[in-house]
Amino acid sequence: QEMPEQSATNNKELKEEEPKEEEPKVEEPKVEEPKEEEISLQEPEQEKTPAAKGHEEFVLEISSGSGSDRVSMLLEKGGVVENAKVFDEYLCKNNYDNRIVAGRHVIPADADFHTIATIITSKQSN
Repeated sequence: QEMPEQSATNNKELKEEEPKEEEPKVEEPKVEEPKEEEISLQEPEQEKTPAAKGHEEFVLEISSGSGSDRVSMLLEKGGVVENAKVFDEYLCKNNYDNRIVAGRHVIPADADFHTIATIITSKQSN
């Protein structure tokens, strides 16, 4: 008589497992996040900077052979741009990266990406 009890227990266990039928998978709508390249093209019209507060300009010394990544990092450290990677991507996408001129460059506090790029690819300032 012990066997029927065991089979009842086994039936209970089976019944508990039955509702675990696979539910049809519903794909959630995929939200596309902007790619980094799209972000870099969305340049703010005026890239105001922390260094701009209380200062009228930033003096940047570019060493001979410095790449756009190095220059972008110096500008970030100086508070001229908020994100070196975004600015470097801007320089590369707009073909400024290979035209950077070594020397001393004076960057106005209210300079946007285009202005900064124009300054660092022009003959050095006094």
